[in-house]
Amino acid sequence: MASVTAFKACTFATGTRPVARGPRPTQSRAHVRAAVVPRAKYGDDNKYFDLNDLENTIGSWELYGHEEKARYPSIQGEFFQRAAAGLTRREYLLAFVAGLGGTGLLLWGGIGSKATQLPITKGPQQTPQGRFRTSTMLNAVRSALGLTPSAPVLSPCPTCDPAMLAKCKTVEPGTVKEYKRHILMRVPLEKEGPADQAWPRTVESLSSIEPLARALKTASKDGTVVGPVMVSAYEALGDGPQEADCADILLLPDNVQLRGVPLSDLTAVAMDSLSRPGAWEAGEETHGVAWAALPPLTLLVCCHNARDERCGVLGPQLAARLEELLLYRGFAAAQFRVLKVSHVGQHIYAGNVIAYRPGHPGHGDWYGGVHAENAEAWLTAWLGTPAELDGGVGDPALRPHWRGRLGLSKEEQLAVFEAGKALCAGKGGADIEELCADVVQTVQV
Repeated sequence: MASVTAFKACTFATGTRPVARGPRPTQSRAHVRAAVVPRAKYGDDNKYFDLNDLENTIGSWELYGHEEKARYPSIQGEFFQRAAAGLTRREYLLAFVAGLGGTGLLLWGGIGSKATQLPITKGPQQTPQGRFRTSTMLNAVRSALGLTPSAPVLSPCPTCDPAMLAKCKTVEPGTVKEYKRHILMRVPLEKEGPADQAWPRTVESLSSIEPLARALKTASKDGTVVGPVMVSAYEALGDGPQEADCADILLLPDNVQLRGVPLSDLTAVAMDSLSRPGAWEAGEETHGVAWAALPPLTLLVCCHNARDERCGVLGPQLAARLEELLLYRGFAAAQFRVLKVSHVGQHIYAGNVIAYRPGHPGHGDWYGGVHAENAEAWLTAWLGTPAELDGGVGDPALRPHWRGRLGLSKEEQLAVFEAGKALCAGKGGADIEELCADVVQTVQV
């Protein structure tokens, strides 16, 4: 009955006249099941959507989207709600965007500015034109008002690079090449920036110094100068660039200076000065330029970066620290000079200091292994050296740094150093004056 009804429905839907057919032969149930091919409901005849069967068409969202606490913990839900609550208000959203932008600017300032090498990350490339000492100016104001000047404040001790200190060796005596006079010149440089960074590997190759170096070689053979002579370039802390057409000359241990020498007369003025025995009068002129006395204390610090990185790194720190320590101890700026100088020899003993102070027992002594961290201890010992001791060789604090002395050969330096050992130890209770006399006699022999 059901088959007849289905047959009539099909005839009505298609509009065709039914054709009577005879009964089909019977087949076994097993054969019929084997002939049935399984077919998917969706995809047949390009049918992919059924409004009457949405659950199978688009999925059962109720199965995956329910909000049971067991499936979506309440603590986690509360966290996301609170985290996003601030972004639901306009002012909060604007504050978030502003904070994000500010963070981006800070990151760029710390990383991007270095990558682009902005001037603020490289620091000053030229030496300041002059010194500005706030404490000195404040003390001047306090004195004018009748108040007691404030005591200078010493900044914390700078830290030296341990890797750079590890490259230096223990100081050995007798390592100063013999010389009688030391001439230092401040000349215009071909490169910009601080002189200790702009000096070439050999300052004798500078066009302004090279003629003098050649003249000294000739003069050393015929004895027309009081020598041997050591030639160095120098720059004082806080000095600006040297004028393009002139130079300054310092002569040690004569302790005199000559400023504003025309470059065209530099060699002649220097050779004329070196040919003199060392008797100078204030205001005396050489080639129309007047000589003047240097401050009583002059400290030279090797800072020649192109010659060796140890002096180039440790030297400038040491020079700045020594100047600060002297000011802290009450020295006026006119009473001393701390100069950065070119290569003086044996940079393996950096930092190297040459101390000149007429009348001091250590006048003309060379010291090595001095750096910003031990500069205060070294300076305290050097300034307090008793007159009866033979300079640094007789002081236990200075002896480990002592390299040699102006005017002595290597053998004489070693003899002085050996005699200083007795001065430090006081062996046999010997009298210090007798030991000093023995040192002088040994040196003369």
